[in-house]
Amino acid sequence: KATTYTAEASQSVVDSLVSAGETLFGAENVQRGKTVTTEDFYQGQGRLDGALDPWYSAEERHSFLQKCSDLGVLNIEMEAAPMLAFCRRAGVPAGCVAVTLLDRLSTQKGAEDGAADQVGATREELSDYQKRAIRIAAEHVRRRVAA
Repeated sequence: KATTYTAEASQSVVDSLVSAGETLFGAENVQRGKTVTTEDFYQGQGRLDGALDPWYSAEERHSFLQKCSDLGVLNIEMEAAPMLAFCRRAGVPAGCVAVTLLDRLSTQKGAEDGAADQVGATREELSDYQKRAIRIAAEHVRRRVAA
């Protein structure tokens, strides 16, 4: 029997995460938006750089990404929906902190198809981004414990 569960973040948790991020890194460095969860890293996310040829054209890819953007999507990934659905079903308020590395609607210099699918950040930058997300989550928890 197929069953579906809602994968929706708690708005109070999201508000707290955004506030923590703004306090730590400034409002200009934090965005509230939607996340799309897909089943894979390449075709599910509209990438053109995978090992297998995608079933969609570059134009269809751009259309998909534009529609996502128009709907307020800032991030595409593979983990948030199952975690949010599990927490919601268990009655545990949850949210998601994501680091968005690419503007997928832009073009990437040197890419054969122009698609901005390659991460150009250095190892140090990626480590810093990861630490920022952890600091935001830790600040959120600190505030909840102190309340």
